Amino acid sequence: NRYKQLKEPRQPDDPNCSNDPEVWEDDLRIQVREMLDQCYILGYYDPTGVEDEPEQLSKEFSLAQNYPNPFNPATTINFTIPQNDVVTLKIYNVLGQEVKTLVNKQMTAGTHKINFDASSLASGVYIYTIKAGSFTAAKKMMLMK
Repeated sequence: NRYKQLKEPRQPDDPNCSNDPEVWEDDLRIQVREMLDQCYILGYYDPTGVEDEPEQLSKEFSLAQNYPNPFNPATTINFTIPQNDVVTLKIYNVLGQEVKTLVNKQMTAGTHKINFDASSLASGVYIYTIKAGSFTAAKKMMLMK
């Protein structure tokens, strides 16, 4: 049993025993607090009462629209991959020239958030693309300085 057991109450013939009910209540409160602390440490109890729901993994790839859009000078790009895969996320100008590679690595399944700082780029429309396994997608974004 992983839970801490409450201590046996003191017996009336125990010289440390008090007949004062407040002492008994304090003793019990301390024991309950110790038990709750132990449960919290083991992950069985959350004093906030808020439980985290397990993240549901998506069964499909997705590339979300960046936000904010238009942006100056930074934006966020979210994407989801249903399995561990090598992901490449690149930024292109309207002439099709690659201006930045944001991601080029093995990533775990789930939703990912990438921040893009475009402070070194000129105002205009840019295209961001993702490639993960056989999935590819592209979206437009606008940098306004």
